Amino acid sequence: MKIDLIATTEQASCSEIFPIVVLSRSFFDDIPANIMSPIDFKDEVDFTCCSLPFGCVSVVVSLPRTAYRLGETVEAQVTINNRTRKGLKEVTLQLGMKTQFEARSRYEHVNEKKLSEQLIEMIPLGAVRARCRMEFEKCHIRIPDGAPPTQNYNVGGGETAIIAIHYILKMTAIPGIECEIPLIVTSRGYSDSNKQAAFVLHTRRGKNQNDANQKRHTRNIIEHKSLL
Repeated sequence: MKIDLIATTEQASCSEIFPIVVLSRSFFDDIPANIMSPIDFKDEVDFTCCSLPFGCVSVVVSLPRTAYRLGETVEAQVTINNRTRKGLKEVTLQLGMKTQFEARSRYEHVNEKKLSEQLIEMIPLGAVRARCRMEFEKCHIRIPDGAPPTQNYNVGGGETAIIAIHYILKMTAIPGIECEIPLIVTSRGYSDSNKQAAFVLHTRRGKNQNDANQKRHTRNIIEHKSLL
């Protein structure tokens, strides 16, 4: 938090910065159960030139789930099908944190908002040639232990939250391709120790299985329905 005190030309101005630490305790039990299931995020970008179709780029980002706790690693599989005559450059996968500050003015009685975005980690994937389909190697991005957990905006319909924190997984490429996947980050796993132990065991077994020989039950984030 930064406070600026500005007076007339006869007086000096003063600026003070006060750090804010967000503390919160949240568990996997607080989020919907379907968020813990695998998901395939699909998006398509159409390119045109002089109102004529120039081609389409299809993007698929596969995640084992969209909820993680602090210190966990996000494992993502990115597949791009470039059906245009131009190659894609600087393909990256990024983990970012969006923070929104909101406060009510004492005199104007209106809410003022400020949004900031912080890049946590970026992994370069490379390039995709024209008229080519490429499946990149699995990316591993670790969520820092000291990061603040997700802070939902206006929880429970009560007072407006002063600070709202959201995490996103973003895939970018040149020219003009950007896909964002919202993530939920909690401070802890499951509150029940037996349930947490079963979850850890299930996660370890999933890592040992061959994804190519396993039929995944996924959810389409666009159509909001199950796909087999």
